Amino acid sequence: MRNCLQTSIRTIGGPNWTNARPAVMCYTTGTTGDPKGVAYSHRSIYLHALSVCAPWSMGLSENDNVSSSFPCFTPTRGHSYAGWLAGSDLLMPGQYLQAGPMCRMISECRPTLAAGVPTILSAVFHHSEAHSIDLSFLRLLFAEEQRFLAAWLKAFKPGIR
Repeated sequence: MRNCLQTSIRTIGGPNWTNARPAVMCYTTGTTGDPKGVAYSHRSIYLHALSVCAPWSMGLSENDNVSSSFPCFTPTRGHSYAGWLAGSDLLMPGQYLQAGPMCRMISECRPTLAAGVPTILSAVFHHSEAHSIDLSFLRLLFAEEQRFLAAWLKAFKPGIR
């Protein structure tokens, strides 16, 4: 039996893949600049997720609720995988990326981290201001645009980073 198993293990094998092989290819049509594409490796996605969990970074843990409003082509940013890796609750809005449904989900589920593209986060911010929606439970905001983040932080809450 031992010989049979050893022979099977040697002959079955599998592809000789490394973690450097591409896992995902992302392409943008260039809404904020020139069109571009990039391939992310399994390793880069994993390392990014680990770094997002690190206490000196975003410090995600099992105590966090992560709300992501990134479009489907940006899952490699790390926070979604990091939330899963850390055991956080993941709040996925699906197709409901408009400010009203997003604010409703945010106020009901109370995420500790919100991540998204500036267009969606800006609409959520303005909707929450207009409708007096409490967002004080957010401890961290992750956005792709520094100008938006600076305006949000100035108008929103000094404790958020």
